[in-house]
Amino acid sequence: MAARRAMAMVLVLWASVAPGCIDSRPPAPDWSDQLRAVEEALARNDLRAAVRAWHEGHGAALRSRTWVSLVEMGDAYMRIGTASELPSSGEPIARQAYLRALLRAQAQGSVQGTLRVALAFDELGDTQVVTHCMKIAEGLARRRGDPREREQVTLERERLAQRLASRQDVRR
Repeated sequence: MAARRAMAMVLVLWASVAPGCIDSRPPAPDWSDQLRAVEEALARNDLRAAVRAWHEGHGAALRSRTWVSLVEMGDAYMRIGTASELPSSGEPIARQAYLRALLRAQAQGSVQGTLRVALAFDELGDTQVVTHCMKIAEGLARRRGDPREREQVTLERERLAQRLASRQDVRR
């Protein structure tokens, strides 16, 4: 009986101490913390710190398994590119983040996520991927059977078509 109590006390003591012993490092910053660090670095015009924070944030975004985190990190990289006075320099990396976000949004059945990614690709001027995103969003909305989501997809399609038309008018 005494041995059982002693063993129980050892187990309780071990359980309360073990978490600190196993990993004494502080938890890794959340992607949103790193996104704030990117913004703060950009405000100071410190591109190196912004890129460093972005890489840490991107890793955290990948671990988070959310489409939102990847879209936000893609947008952040576009702002880094703009701050570097070479706006197109951010596009390839942002594009990868957006594509990953699209895959996650589709896998999670998120009409909102798919539409948000379509807007990101519209900003990049990539009509082919925008069209693909819209097809995915339409399919998701149809499968989910939510009339509000179907209406939202229709409205977004019309809005994107108007933006495309106005960009083509400007080019003429």
